[in-house]
Amino acid sequence: MDAPNRADVTTIGACPPVPIVVDGTSLHKHTIGTIGTMPGGEHRKCYDEMVWKRVTARHAGQFVKHVVPAVIKPARVLWNEVIGFLFLCMGVIFGSKSVSLYLDYAKAPSVENAGRLVLMVAGTLLMLYFGITSFLRARKISRS
Repeated sequence: MDAPNRADVTTIGACPPVPIVVDGTSLHKHTIGTIGTMPGGEHRKCYDEMVWKRVTARHAGQFVKHVVPAVIKPARVLWNEVIGFLFLCMGVIFGSKSVSLYLDYAKAPSVENAGRLVLMVAGTLLMLYFGITSFLRARKISRS
């Protein structure tokens, strides 16, 4: 139902009665949404973009808060397992070279071969230690 004619409405009292529009047309809705703005509706566009950015930022924050921890934990476990594997591989390589140096030292003992053997055994033990502790750390992270 449209608003009554101005001739039928009396202006009694301090404020004239305001006609009530039950169902506004799209023109009314567009006009109401742009009251007090510059022509062309730039204010409404700016408002919608601002609200959209705020909503998007909030959803992005929730996404980060819920998804990132679920991705980081397996990534840390995988990282420790890969590093552990590499250290164990280097330990095996150093160990095979240590065995070769020991056999050379057993044939002809010398101070130079003894120094190389000690360094190679120390490197082997260090790499094996790093590899084993990396796997243990990965297991600890996966169980927490």
